[in-house]
Amino acid sequence: MSVNKVILIGATMLLVLSLAQGVWAQSKETSRTDKLARATKKDATQATATAPVVTQSRKSFDELVARKDKDVLAYVHSSNLTYACFMLDEDVFVLVSYNLPSPLSWSPLIKDDRNSMQIADGKTLAFETYKNGVEDISRRGGFKWVKLFPDSDPSGTGTGFTTGEPAITWPKEWSLDVSITSATVFTTFSFENAANSTTNFEFVIQKSTKRFVKTLSVANEQFVTTGYCIVFPPVIAKRL
Repeated sequence: MSVNKVILIGATMLLVLSLAQGVWAQSKETSRTDKLARATKKDATQATATAPVVTQSRKSFDELVARKDKDVLAYVHSSNLTYACFMLDEDVFVLVSYNLPSPLSWSPLIKDDRNSMQIADGKTLAFETYKNGVEDISRRGGFKWVKLFPDSDPSGTGTGFTTGEPAITWPKEWSLDVSITSATVFTTFSFENAANSTTNFEFVIQKSTKRFVKTLSVANEQFVTTGYCIVFPPVIAKRL
């Protein structure tokens, strides 16, 4: 075999080996790209499934905050705990705001017995709804915080008419009943509707998930609406 043929065969083998390596590298890179695409798609799907939807009700709330609406900002920057809750299928959002118990406000129900049930001063829950960016419903509920034991979680219950010392009595058409536990915030009230019958309104927030359910009951029918809330913690005023 001549030297030229040996050189030609060697060059051909090197070319084939180089092409094979290129195909393998391209296949490996394609596989990595496909895996990355699948992972990105999976992460995006999970994010979409868990992230709150930006609803029209949320846009209306943000617009009022951006325009420095005094009534809305009074809740956002209040010394109370405030939930802003957004309906998913209509331009309605709800503000639920209430006083938390002060560490110094607890007193035993039985005199000189600090191991028994304790009670705090009267507090108020405010319930406001905004429809199409305009204030719609305004209600107030009076309640008192109670602890079964000094180290137990407080709960609040009130029938909505009277709160505080000295007592403040809200008109019936402004009031609502309140029940607050470590898990939920529940409010309810009734009103006369356009058909001259009674509509019962219930609104419950699950604290852990910040989801809510609104239920309107009329006669034997129920209309349920759901959505999500964001929380504004109490703003502690700075001492001068």
